[in-house]
Amino acid sequence: MKNYSFSLMLFFSDNISAKIALNSLLPELRFWQRKRSQSEINVKKNVFSIKITAKDTTALKASLNSLIKLIGLSFNLVKTQKGGILKWQKKKAFRTP
Repeated sequence: MKNYSFSLMLFFSDNISAKIALNSLLPELRFWQRKRSQSEINVKKNVFSIKITAKDTTALKASLNSLIKLIGLSFNLVKTQKGGILKWQKKKAFRTP
């Protein structure tokens, strides 16, 4: 069976901001058990990385949509905690024609 994956790297202004974002997601992800997808989240220095692997594209899309909502909330939390502007970039997983 073929697996599908998506990777995203977010670059924060500093290590503390990236850790705030990670810590804001961890409580939700502990109870987030999926049969068709898995997620990996890491922080190295100021880089917050996410990798989602799924058995099918529907599961990948559902997991991605859920994580994007949580990431948006964590961005707002970091802005509130730090009072600063976040720098971020995304890595494209695929290209559409």
